[in-house]
Amino acid sequence: MEEASPLRKSSPHTHLPDSTLANLVTSIGRIQFGQLIEARENPNSGKFEWQVGFLLSEEESASIIQACEAAADARREQNPKYPATNNLRFPYSPAKTKDENGVLVDLDGHLTWKFKRAYTLKDKATGGDKPNTPPAIYDGMGRVLNSTPGMPPAIPPGTTGKVVYDVYAYDMAGSKGVSLQLKGFQIFEMAKSESVIAPIEGGWTPAEEMDDIGAALLADA
Repeated sequence: MEEASPLRKSSPHTHLPDSTLANLVTSIGRIQFGQLIEARENPNSGKFEWQVGFLLSEEESASIIQACEAAADARREQNPKYPATNNLRFPYSPAKTKDENGVLVDLDGHLTWKFKRAYTLKDKATGGDKPNTPPAIYDGMGRVLNSTPGMPPAIPPGTTGKVVYDVYAYDMAGSKGVSLQLKGFQIFEMAKSESVIAPIEGGWTPAEEMDDIGAALLADA
């Protein structure tokens, strides 16, 4: 479900490389769902994409609202018949959380924002599709982790950080609104991935093997 705009406020930029400063950056929030590392198929559209559902308070959401309204205003300058902001689709929904019984309930004062990045783009030269670059992943210092040994294999739900994004006001027949284009994510605190199978007491882990290798090297030194 997509909603209309509730409020507006500015938010400070995070420290990121110069190449991203033209983009927008959220406040620190928490990932609720999505895939930042590996593109997955969207069951609604059938297209592959990177996406993230991001939890922010209404106050923290104000800068996104402001950016969305600015994009809508710019589109309205191009097309005076473009609908008023209150009649547009916005990429957020009231946030939910689980109560003590595991039942989903409203999380008052919070919104879940959805950021997306297409896996392919239209090639203007050929008319076909071409691969898009994945979202940039940054460490806490603003350094790009993509294609480096520090790149995490996954960024699980519960991870906190900031989303780097851009705003696009679309104007299609029967569908008019604002979308948030995922550009990158800066990790503040990485959540622990939940194991999909119960651990075996005394079972092997990669860290143990590395410890054994390190001990052998010291013994040979």
